[in-house]
Amino acid sequence: MKYFSRSIIAGVALSAMVGGGALAQSRAAQRDANERIVGGEEAEIGDAPWAVRLNITRDGSKFICGASLVAPERTANGSVVWRSNVSGARWAITAAHCVDNTDGTGFVDAEDIKAISGRLDLADPDTGEVREVIAVMGHPDFDRDNLSNDLALLVLSEATVDLHTVRRASIRLPDTQDTNWLGRPYLALMAQGWGRVGEVMPPVAKLRQVRVPRVDHDTCASAYGLHGYSIEPGMICAGFFSGGFDSCSGDSGGPSVLRPSNNVPLSLNLQNPVLVGAVSWGKGCARQDLYGIYTSIAFFRSWLDAKVEECLAEDSFADCN
Repeated sequence: MKYFSRSIIAGVALSAMVGGGALAQSRAAQRDANERIVGGEEAEIGDAPWAVRLNITRDGSKFICGASLVAPERTANGSVVWRSNVSGARWAITAAHCVDNTDGTGFVDAEDIKAISGRLDLADPDTGEVREVIAVMGHPDFDRDNLSNDLALLVLSEATVDLHTVRRASIRLPDTQDTNWLGRPYLALMAQGWGRVGEVMPPVAKLRQVRVPRVDHDTCASAYGLHGYSIEPGMICAGFFSGGFDSCSGDSGGPSVLRPSNNVPLSLNLQNPVLVGAVSWGKGCARQDLYGIYTSIAFFRSWLDAKVEECLAEDSFADCN
């Protein structure tokens, strides 16, 4: 049984774009044939300043994926906080299958990844910036067969352009105050990416986004169980029973976000958007009763905090792994 990731080979997409993101063998393979935002709309300036496009070279091929800019900071008491709206953010969260070597040898070298941020339209080279990646930290328990623990943390090189001219900013991660409401079914999440708009369509140049409701674990597990797939504890599901709206191939690793809304208690630190998930996999795109699967950021918050602490203790970011 293959699990289908939502990465895509760049050559199959837009010939003018180099890619980043992989179709992890097994579960990862199906998303590749069908990934991009389906049923959504083009993002406007300010909708997703944290969105990152990854162009990845692996095994002689180029892949495309997404990621989210984040800004972890170690406080005086030793804890890690993840700041919002940091324009100079140099960390990014993506899916592990995007940076997996697929041959069991670990993760790709940092030098094989380029990160584009602050650019809604990939065809417009006069906006945003391209940064090198200097460290790749994939989850050590990532399973390319069932795409469990599908998460990775990247460190980017320092800014190379005037940040005042680049519309980029970090997004915060869920904290302990968020746990009571974050798992509620029907919570409206916004998936964002440059992936396909249909299973047999090419990726897009302009960032797109789609709003989909969170689906409870049992409902999602039952739907996928009929097809022989399992939904692991660190996965969350979002979409409509009727289909029609979803992330798709090329969106892998990109953000699933909760934005401030009058429908959610603003007392729960929702003045700023929060990163709820990273696009992971699915069977096809926007199919009836087959939801999109995302890696839960809240579930892996402790691992992310620990990796930041380990990395900051190194002499150089290049020593992080």
